[in-house]
Amino acid sequence: MPEPISDSDARYALELVRRICTEAGPGVPGSPQEGQRAAIIARELESHLGARNVAVEEFTVAPGAFLSPYPGAFPSRC
Repeated sequence: MPEPISDSDARYALELVRRICTEAGPGVPGSPQEGQRAAIIARELESHLGARNVAVEEFTVAPGAFLSPYPGAFPSRC
């Protein structure tokens, strides 16, 4: 059975989220803000795991890909 999350772990996670929100702010997928958020998380992981154990992969996002429902999810009107 997993151990419960400690108060110090919960505070750590909350502070990390606060830092991400303050330093990078909001942004849609593929935006510069998303890259900033990824960099913050990468630095945090490097501080715990070592830089050799963390890799950031580049990717592209199609513009508007997340703005429409899946094809066929809603019946079309004829």
